[in-house]
Amino acid sequence: MNERDHDAMDRALEGMCYPCDRRQLVRHAAAQGAGDDLLGHLGGLPDHRYDGVTAVREALARRG
Repeated sequence: MNERDHDAMDRALEGMCYPCDRRQLVRHAAAQGAGDDLLGHLGGLPDHRYDGVTAVREALARRG
């Protein structure tokens, strides 16, 4: 993900209640109007609990 993607992710996850799981991340981002690319990235994350947007960013970075 590039910087523009990170900005879109920040907007899409604004107001997200943490901790949450992957399914909740995707559902929230979709409700916020996230695009298919971002939803695909989030949907490809490991299915475990995320305690904040930093944890989401780190998981995305590990995926490459």
